[in-house]
Amino acid sequence: MPEWRLDQDARRGERLGRMAADLDTANVGEEFGLLCESALRLCREREMRMGRRLDAPESGPPCLGFLGMGQVHYFFELHRFCSREGERVFGPQKTVNSAHVRATSKALGERLSPGPPPNGQAVIDAFIEIGAKA
Repeated sequence: MPEWRLDQDARRGERLGRMAADLDTANVGEEFGLLCESALRLCREREMRMGRRLDAPESGPPCLGFLGMGQVHYFFELHRFCSREGERVFGPQKTVNSAHVRATSKALGERLSPGPPPNGQAVIDAFIEIGAKA
């Protein structure tokens, strides 16, 4: 057993760190509309940081990747709860959201194919419309 586990304060700090990690990624367990809003904010921020305008053609594929399969990858592959408390509080809504995330990603891909989307704003507009129906 690692020595830090014998230290009550270290064990408490480790537990609080896991809970803080769950709070940081709690959007997966929020109502689906809020999950979509946070994805949109992050998408817009990414494009801004990359220096791409949303009305420019080069913003289309990265926005589609992020709001489409990128959300599926984040939601199902990258996100894991780190604490029992996080799982208990946010897990049930994450389960509800799982079908919505898959359906939204699929519908977004179908709507914007074949070929690349015209621009990032077209992807965002489609994501908003599809997400509102989920």
